[in-house]
Amino acid sequence: MTYPSSLITLGELSRLLRLPKAWLRSEAKAQRIPCLDVGRRPYFCFEAVKECLTRRASTNHFSTFSRTQTPPRPLLAPIVRGEPKQDDGEVPKP
Repeated sequence: MTYPSSLITLGELSRLLRLPKAWLRSEAKAQRIPCLDVGRRPYFCFEAVKECLTRRASTNHFSTFSRTQTPPRPLLAPIVRGEPKQDDGEVPKP
């Protein structure tokens, strides 16, 4: 398991792996893929990341949520079809 000493940027890694930068950034921040932070910028060894992702794919650990954890709720309310209720300003009688 020897890797070349060349490091690549997040953008280069994203292009090589055809994965979104945001996803790679979050995986690196959560320490699920190897990276080296130099200042505020992450740098990656392509072979190390490729091996890590291949290993995760073979062990089926690509899911972000565990089986017992529920995914977050949507931010938007569901769309209700039909006529909107008119507010005529009257107070309902008990």
